Amino acid sequence: MHKHGVVLLILVACCSACDVIQISFDLCNTDVFCQNSMYIDENGADLVTFEFLYERLLGNATYQATFADMLCNETSGNITAPSAFEKLWITAMSKYRYCNHINQYFDGYIKKCACKTDKVCKYTSANDEEFHFTNSSLFFVVIVLAMAFNAILFIHRNGTVYNLLSEVKELFVSGRATFA
Repeated sequence: MHKHGVVLLILVACCSACDVIQISFDLCNTDVFCQNSMYIDENGADLVTFEFLYERLLGNATYQATFADMLCNETSGNITAPSAFEKLWITAMSKYRYCNHINQYFDGYIKKCACKTDKVCKYTSANDEEFHFTNSSLFFVVIVLAMAFNAILFIHRNGTVYNLLSEVKELFVSGRATFA
C-alpha cells in the first residue's frame, strides 16, 4: 500500500504542476492591450513565441524562477475572475513591447520584428533633425542673401572694412586686445 501512496503522490504532483507560460498566456489573452503588446493578435496561440517574449520580459533565469513561484502561489485558477496579483501581471505584460517601433510586431515564424502590412516602419530618432528642401538652390540663395545682409550691416556699423581693420590693428599694437 505504501508504494501506491507514493505513486499517487507523484501523480498528483505531476498533474497539478503549475505551467506559468500557459497561465500567463491565458491571462494575457483576456486583455486586448496585453494581446497587442505580447503579439498574441499576430501570432495566435503560439506558446513558443509567447514563451520567448515572456523570457525577455522577465530577464534572467533567477527572476523567472522567483516569479514562477509567486504566480503559482497566487493564481486563482479562474481566468474570468483573476486575483489581484494576476491583474497586476496582466498590466505588466500589457506595458511590455519587444519591438521598438509601434508599427512593428514580433513574428514568431521568422523570430524577429516585422512591419505590419498596412504600416510604414521607418524609425527616426528624436535627436535626428532632418531638413528637406525641394530645391537646394533656394537654400543657397537664402544663405547668400543672409551673408550679404550681415556684411552690409557690419560695414554700416563700422564705417568701412578698412577702418575696422585699422582699429583692430591699433588694439593689438597697443596691447589692449585681450582674448577671454
